[in-house]
Amino acid sequence: IKKNLEPQIPEIDADPHQIHQVIVNLIVNAIHSMPNGGELSLTTKSNHDKTISIFVADTGSGIPETIRDKIFIPFFTTKDINEGTGLGLSVVHGIVSSHQGEIIVKSRLDEGSMFEIRLPALQK
Repeated sequence: IKKNLEPQIPEIDADPHQIHQVIVNLIVNAIHSMPNGGELSLTTKSNHDKTISIFVADTGSGIPETIRDKIFIPFFTTKDINEGTGLGLSVVHGIVSSHQGEIIVKSRLDEGSMFEIRLPALQK
């Protein structure tokens, strides 16, 4: 696990329990994508457009381009029966959207995936 957390990141107006759930869901998916081990990285960064970003990246199997537009649909899953409900990324998307944020996904087969959560920074 690699952490690269910006020390002076601006505050956000968010429910900490919901943001925790977003990060946990993304980490669990990252771990599942690396059954033989790999690297998980967590990064935070402030952006010039008055947003902050939280990145969760892995060196796992990646997401095929053919299903990338379906991963946030409720009950869509690539996991076997009894391994997943297909709700994790749907919940992530809902929470991020409810905080006026966006989620960006970049992925390459056999190289891994990176999820970027962008949330508005508090304006003082």
